[in-house]
Amino acid sequence: DAEEAHEGGKRPLAVSVLKSLYSESRAGPSVNRLLKTTGLKELHALPPAEFYNYTYRADVGPLTTVKELRLCDAGIGINLPFPPLLRPARGVDIIVACNHSKWPNISENYALKALQEYAARKEIDIPPMLLDPSERLDQKIVSVFMDEDNDAAPVIIYLPMAANPRYSEEFDPQMNIRKGGYCNTFNFDYTPEQVHELSGLTQHNMVESSEVIRDVIRSVWARKRRRRAAREKAKASDGGDASPSS
Repeated sequence: DAEEAHEGGKRPLAVSVLKSLYSESRAGPSVNRLLKTTGLKELHALPPAEFYNYTYRADVGPLTTVKELRLCDAGIGINLPFPPLLRPARGVDIIVACNHSKWPNISENYALKALQEYAARKEIDIPPMLLDPSERLDQKIVSVFMDEDNDAAPVIIYLPMAANPRYSEEFDPQMNIRKGGYCNTFNFDYTPEQVHELSGLTQHNMVESSEVIRDVIRSVWARKRRRRAAREKAKASDGGDASPSS
């Protein structure tokens, strides 16, 4: 069902997930109207949406006794889903991060700074990132962060929602947000033309960055191949020097 019952009414699940971390004092006009129509009082946060836990009563798992999962948007944390990819068991080599954060968060590199803080707190290896405002990463269609000396640190290919005059001389999504346009986080109503305009920019920037992405993939593959060959050579050398058993 696309909606769930809540306090005698209905609310879209997507809104529940997205807005459960927001109170009315922090929300924009669209969410304020939603809160009023649902009868929620001022400063009353939207409760998170509930989904059936597919591992409920399974033989193994950390949540087998929990029937419902309560999900909410984690955007207030890092705003990009880095944590699941940084788990050591995943062994991720490259992360392609498309950042569609709003202004001024994107111009202040909020997501990348939050990633640095998270990695330091969890003692996780990530590549060094120069996040000085003078770098204006938000205006570059692609940036690459790599640690050549640390295989444990994944390469991060960063593609922000940046205007590109080679796509459109007029369309700037960040300026659109600053002027209260349709790219605003709290806008839930898009025309087909707006969808095509915004998604077209992302697609264009990705295609324009494709050679950079290919170069990174080739570089990481070559680096891993060289180091694997060096390990195998060292292993073979150690085996050759060992004295035969009697």
